[in-house]
Amino acid sequence: MIFKDAAALDRLISDDFVITGETLGETLADKKIYVADCLATGEAEGGSARYDKIKPLAYGNTAIVISKFKYQVKISGKEYSGAFLATRIWVKIDAQWQLVATHSHQLFEKTS
Repeated sequence: MIFKDAAALDRLISDDFVITGETLGETLADKKIYVADCLATGEAEGGSARYDKIKPLAYGNTAIVISKFKYQVKISGKEYSGAFLATRIWVKIDAQWQLVATHSHQLFEKTS
């Protein structure tokens, strides 16, 4: 079961948030587009995520988290699966950590 919590997303994501990558056909999206995508209606089936590597880097009030993960879920009958690399940038704003930028891309298996 997937819980959709608009208040938590609003609290955790900075107002000037930017996501790069594929989001609703966009390659560069803001908080409004990203939150709408997260909260969009659609029936989720199954769902799993496994992080293979996580590398956090801290610089004062800024944290960068680089990760490699595998993700699998079916939403409204469409499969979203694969291995991904992601970079997430968090900044401490008014004593609250908020996500200010993220980028992820899917890894594809090498062909010989």
